[in-house]
Amino acid sequence: MGRECLNWGLAMGFLEGFTECWIPGPACHVDWSAWAAILAGVVGLLAWLTSRRAVQIARQQHEAVVRAAQAEGHIIGRLLLSEVTALPARLHSIRRAWRTAIDWEASNAIKNATALDFALREASVSALPSAEKVEARIHNLDEALGRDLATLIGGSRAMNDIAQRIAAKVRAPSRNPIGGSFPTVYAGDTSDFGDLLQHLDWMIEVSPTLANEFRAYVGVGPG
Repeated sequence: MGRECLNWGLAMGFLEGFTECWIPGPACHVDWSAWAAILAGVVGLLAWLTSRRAVQIARQQHEAVVRAAQAEGHIIGRLLLSEVTALPARLHSIRRAWRTAIDWEASNAIKNATALDFALREASVSALPSAEKVEARIHNLDEALGRDLATLIGGSRAMNDIAQRIAAKVRAPSRNPIGGSFPTVYAGDTSDFGDLLQHLDWMIEVSPTLANEFRAYVGVGPG
C-alpha cells in the first residue's frame, strides 16, 4: 500500500509540471504547450527508433543478398571449371589443324582439306557453351573473373563468325567431264585465313590466365 501511494505521488508530481491541478476542469488549467513539447519529443524518439531499425533491416537484407550472390558465384564457378580449364587445349587443337590446312608459305592455298574441315567445324561452334547459358548470371562471380569470362565469351563469338564466313566460301573438290578433279578452293580473300589464325593466337594467349583464375576462385590447385 505504501509503495502504491509513493508511485501515485510521483506521478502526480510529474503531472504538476504541466498542469496546475488534476483532473482538468473549469478551475484547472492545463499547460498545453508543455504537453505538445512532450508529445513532439515522444514522436521524434519513435521516429528515430523506427529509422534506426529500418537501417538495420536494410543492412541485414543487403548482407543476405551479397552472401547469396557469392554462394551462387561459387556454384557457377564449379559448373564452368572443366569447360574453362579445357579451353586452352581445345584452342591449341583448332590452331594446329588450321596451320596444317593452309599452305602459309605459298599463296595461302588450301593444302589439307581434312584439317580445314576439322578446324572450321570446331571454330564455328561456341568454345564456351555452358558459360553462354549462364551469361546473365556471371555478374555473381568475382568482378575481375566475370569481366575476363565475358571477354572470352565475346572472343568465342567472334571466332565463330570468322570461321563461318570462311566456311561459306570454301568450294569442295569436284570432277570435270574428262575425269580430272579440282582441289578444294577458297572463293574469298585468302587474308581471311590470317584473320582466323590471329584470333586463335589471341585467345590462346589469354585463356590460360582465365583458367588459372577459375581454379583459384573455386579453390582448386593449378592444373
